[in-house]
Amino acid sequence: MNKKLLGELSIMASALFFAITAILIKTTSGAFSGLFISLVRFSIGIILVISSIYLTKRSFKVKDKKAWLLRGFFGAIAMVLYYVSIQFTSSGRATLLTYTYPVFVALYGYLFFKEKLNIKTIISVALGVTGILFVFYDGSHYPLYGNLIGLMSAVFAGIAIHYIKILRELHNSIMVYLPACIFGILFTLPSIKEGINLTFYSFALLALIAITVFIAQMFMSYGYKHVSPTKGSIIALTAVPLVILFSYFIGEEMKIRFFIGTAFIIVGLIINR
Repeated sequence: MNKKLLGELSIMASALFFAITAILIKTTSGAFSGLFISLVRFSIGIILVISSIYLTKRSFKVKDKKAWLLRGFFGAIAMVLYYVSIQFTSSGRATLLTYTYPVFVALYGYLFFKEKLNIKTIISVALGVTGILFVFYDGSHYPLYGNLIGLMSAVFAGIAIHYIKILRELHNSIMVYLPACIFGILFTLPSIKEGINLTFYSFALLALIAITVFIAQMFMSYGYKHVSPTKGSIIALTAVPLVILFSYFIGEEMKIRFFIGTAFIIVGLIINR
């Protein structure tokens, strides 16, 4: 099997594990808050990251401290908001709204990073905004603030992506992921009191979430070594329909306007990428 095909399959595997994670989060959000689920995820994640660095004998040296810290700060906020959004709305719409982050990447690139806006980007933003409005007002019973939290996850992820791009020039993917875990623990530490309600089964489920996310990150990192960012990003969108499919089996409500909005957003993202 050639490396390009293996890279494409790795990104598809990453999307599958991210989709499984979203469903696992939804199933545990009834017992624990999104903050506590995030705390456990980041705590186990940092152990896995540090262990991986030691095992692969990579360096802990940070060459661009400002970008490293900002990636951690904004990335952690985006991840926490995603988990909280799943708690208050459906896993499908939380994932869909979070995956609108390329729209914000384009806007921030134009506003703060001196990147040009071309006609494809403008069309992408317009389609993305249209799709978001359909999802927000699809007539479902989910609260509007749950959707808003999911969208805010994309807003902060859009900032984090720019710093990830900067860091990937100087650091390996594991070191780029590490600051998000550190800041994530700091942001979610107040929820530690929920740990009193942990059972062996619930801890195992939360640990499974952390491990699943880590596996998804590793598959994604490997895939992008052999696949262009443009093609890889389109393949990564597989996570959206997968989550929507999985969410159907746990009884999440989906109206026709939700699917119309999904179509607008996915088409917009493909045009942009």
